[in-house]
Amino acid sequence: MVYLGVGLGGMLGSLLRYLVSLGTSDILHNGFPIGTLIANCGGSLFLGWFTARIIARRKLNPVLSATIGTGLTGSFTTFSTFSIETLVMVENGTIWMAIFYVHISAVGGLILAAAGYKLGAGLGRGGITMIGFVLVALGGMAGALSRFVIQMITGQSVLPVATLTVNLLGSFLLGWIVGQGIQGNLYLFAATGFMGAFTTFSTLNVDLVKLINSRENKAVVVYVASTYIGGLLSAAAGLIIGRLL
Repeated sequence: MVYLGVGLGGMLGSLLRYLVSLGTSDILHNGFPIGTLIANCGGSLFLGWFTARIIARRKLNPVLSATIGTGLTGSFTTFSTFSIETLVMVENGTIWMAIFYVHISAVGGLILAAAGYKLGAGLGRGGITMIGFVLVALGGMAGALSRFVIQMITGQSVLPVATLTVNLLGSFLLGWIVGQGIQGNLYLFAATGFMGAFTTFSTLNVDLVKLINSRENKAVVVYVASTYIGGLLSAAAGLIIGRLL
């Protein structure tokens, strides 16, 4: 029965991934594999939750657990397609897109799997609650939109001013939040959600790659120094001010 369940789950998972791929094919027209990204990140979130909430607590019989976990979710996500799509982007000359794809897939997938696992393990046991999970999501949405607005306002220049601005400002504000001793749901929304999404590590790295490829060596040095040294100083300043006020 386990083999049959895994096989049926695999069939359903593959079909669902195919449908996601078809449904998202017209969203972007630059060759970015948004469908695979959605499948891999969404599957990571669900499997993290399913593992902690269902499998670890033995809430389903082994056949159903294997069907949903190994079969359906394992087939809904795909590493081989991710690898080939990355290689195709490199061969087509869109190296920056390939780097972004690898970065967001690896980091995003890991974060979502951890979030799902934490959510599954914490519900009903004094850990993260559904309200907290929603607040993190809402804060993340607000933070990402705020970062996008700043990017639109500042425009483009050799030095990535927008990314530098959000990272320095976000470091200061997060330092202030920690210094104030804010906890609970407000911390989840403001710090984990908003500030986590308002600042960006992935864009920083992609910006650096683009500067290096453009041989903007002075801009690379200024950008790295301003970001890391300025970020630490901003966080320290925010922390001190938060504790004093």
